[in-house]
Amino acid sequence: MVVNKLTGEYEPMRAVVKLMEVGEPTDPLFYDQWYLSEIKVKGAWPDYSGKNIQVGIFEGDKGKGFNYLHLDLDGNVTADYKKELEFNQVNNFSQHGTIVAGVIGAERNGQGSVGVAYDATERIFMGRFEIVAEC
Repeated sequence: MVVNKLTGEYEPMRAVVKLMEVGEPTDPLFYDQWYLSEIKVKGAWPDYSGKNIQVGIFEGDKGKGFNYLHLDLDGNVTADYKKELEFNQVNNFSQHGTIVAGVIGAERNGQGSVGVAYDATERIFMGRFEIVAEC
């Protein structure tokens, strides 16, 4: 609520103004991604965007991958991952896997959010995994 200076009455806010620094992502959810500023990722982006890096996401939800059709992910998915899901006719995606994929590698494309490594390509590995350590 804001105060109308002419009438002195409270009125609903009609607009929100966000000031952007030059070179910041134009993705509309970028400013809601508080964790990016917490890890100071903007300082790393001039030298590191994830380009030429492949990221594996290990998801225990067997049979479900992350949503490779999502507008923030479709350009950063490995070709073999797309083929695998299309071949297996996967159309029920893991919400957890999709969120994790977005935090890591959502494209810097002016839509939705932006990932820490926005130029990285991603694939998911599904099933149960255990870490075996030798002593």
